[in-house]
This record gives sequence, structure tokens and C-alpha cells, in this order.
Amino acid sequence: MYIARSHLKEIRLMKGYTIRELASRSGITREWIERIEKQDSPNLRIATICKLAAALDVRPEELITYEWITNK
Repeated sequence: MYIARSHLKEIRLMKGYTIRELASRSGITREWIERIEKQDSPNLRIATICKLAAALDVRPEELITYEWITNK
């Protein structure tokens, strides 16, 4: 099974943006960005990932990675 991992907060902080600034740049609400950053496995639409990536000037695949996990 694959699990998605968001790197949004890490990249946002590296770029020096507050959540409010990222919300303004991306058109995604502050509340939604907070939710994404807090979730271990966010369920995001491709359009949302692309908007956030464009606002942060990164490739979409840099925001979300997928890891294979096994059930033990």
C-alpha cells in the first residue's frame, strides 16, 4: 500500500512564506493549507497541488511523495 506524504510545510518554511502569504499567492484558503500541513496522508486534487507548487515555485512532485508501506 502507498501512503502520500506532504512536504508543504517544509517547503513553505524554506521559502520563507507564512500560511497567509501562501494562501494569497495560491488562491487556496488558509484553513485548507493548515489542514494539508497537519495531515499525514493528505487527499489532494491535482489542481490543488499544482496551484501550491506554482505559488512556491517548485515542481508538483516536490510537494507530495508516495511511500510503500506494508501492513504488519
